[in-house]
Amino acid sequence: MRLFYFPPEGSAYAGKVITYPLGIGREGWATPLGNTRITRTKANPTWTPPQSIKDEHAAKGDPLPDVVPAGPDNPLGQHALYLGFPTYLLHGTNKPGGIGLRVSHGCIRLYPEDVAALFSMVNPGTPVRIIDQPYKLGWLGDTLYIEAHPSDASDKKDTPQSHTSLVKGIIDKTQDHPEFPVDWDRAQAAMDAPNGIPKAIGQGSREPEKDKAENKQATGEKARNNVAKKP
Repeated sequence: MRLFYFPPEGSAYAGKVITYPLGIGREGWATPLGNTRITRTKANPTWTPPQSIKDEHAAKGDPLPDVVPAGPDNPLGQHALYLGFPTYLLHGTNKPGGIGLRVSHGCIRLYPEDVAALFSMVNPGTPVRIIDQPYKLGWLGDTLYIEAHPSDASDKKDTPQSHTSLVKGIIDKTQDHPEFPVDWDRAQAAMDAPNGIPKAIGQGSREPEKDKAENKQATGEKARNNVAKKP
């Protein structure tokens, strides 16, 4: 549900990772996985709907023209980056409420301001890798966090979602930090409710904001106790 752009050496953002939220294909219209490239880019693109999408709209009584001109009614938005996968694009949108959701016919949508920034940085030939990796792990200070999203496999009701990759990832992330225990109950809860919200699962498994609030409360109680003990 996110795009990660790794700028090349020599560019203005070399050494950094730029990331944007995405909208992707809905059930039955999954975004294809695999390696491809950006083949061309275009500002103010027109949209030629595939026959399958035209048929879907026609069945709903909402027929589409053969070509949708550039403008506010164009679902591609103002910028499009075409991929080596035929009919699939990275593009903006005229419905930004769909970012972060599985709502497209397989294309990858970005907020208008994000795709404009990406458009200015990348060129045809830039490699693109589309993966289904529902779990992310990372350290913030000395706290390990997990971010879990539904997998494409979870859309298939007869295919149970495997947690093997996550367990391996947690072990890999903590092998150099044996002094930081993992709260496996919180890890399991994150897997069971993959809502994309980072959860602390290591080093006490406590969010910094919660720690600050409880420390503040404890400090206040200590101060009140000290006042109460004064003669």
